[in-house]
Amino acid sequence: MSSSLLDTGTSLNEGSSPGVLQVQGVDEVTASLEHFSLTDTPVGDEEAVQNKVQCDTVQESTRNSDSVEVNSLTSSTQESGKQLLTETHDDRSILREQLKSLECPFTWNLQNIIVRDKPDFTISRINEKVEEIEEDEFQWRKFILMLVLCYQHFCRGESAVSWAKQRICEQILDPSEPKGEYESFFHATKNALLHVTNSCKCHLLFETGVLNEARNLFQKVCKFEEMDNPCKATIWGIRAAVSMEYGYEGTKVRFVVQYI
Repeated sequence: MSSSLLDTGTSLNEGSSPGVLQVQGVDEVTASLEHFSLTDTPVGDEEAVQNKVQCDTVQESTRNSDSVEVNSLTSSTQESGKQLLTETHDDRSILREQLKSLECPFTWNLQNIIVRDKPDFTISRINEKVEEIEEDEFQWRKFILMLVLCYQHFCRGESAVSWAKQRICEQILDPSEPKGEYESFFHATKNALLHVTNSCKCHLLFETGVLNEARNLFQKVCKFEEMDNPCKATIWGIRAAVSMEYGYEGTKVRFVVQYI
């Protein structure tokens, strides 16, 4: 039956392009298959294969390009981050060294003075002194005690209280506040008084991480070497008065300062 069907001349892939074989018998089919090759594949199918290969190649190239770009961007970002961290660390170190040149309790090594009281008692004792002050004009004594409290509370990690004491120092030095008989003294030593107060503020800003403000204020502070002799003497006087609040060792510092 198969031979009969083949003998009828039924064509395979009738109407296809040249290269499609007309099957007349088993022997002819076998002989034709021996000579069949990819060149006999229709042109449309060959073009489709080529297009697919080209598409796959383009997609692979795109993926590789994207990977290179992402890796490059990641590497660039990491390098920028490292550079920023380095610059930030360097800026902080430089500023720290600059602040050491200022004159205030934060740079007077008060922590190295052997004190007679524990920190809590020192603060309590100074607060009692503040309550006893009766000055109603320029409160020099209160100014000194506020400087001590500003530094002591900072050493205890009480930044908010330390800031409050520093602001009281600013209020005492407010030009709009009456100075009475100390008016001429205030104007003659204003640069020294403001130097100590703003120096405390610089250190508080620095230690709380507000570096830009600390740097800007540092640049505005009148430096010790730029002061006239009355202001320099006032700086030493403030340092001596503050040191005396730290007991016997502080008193010795006071006498050393007095005769420098």
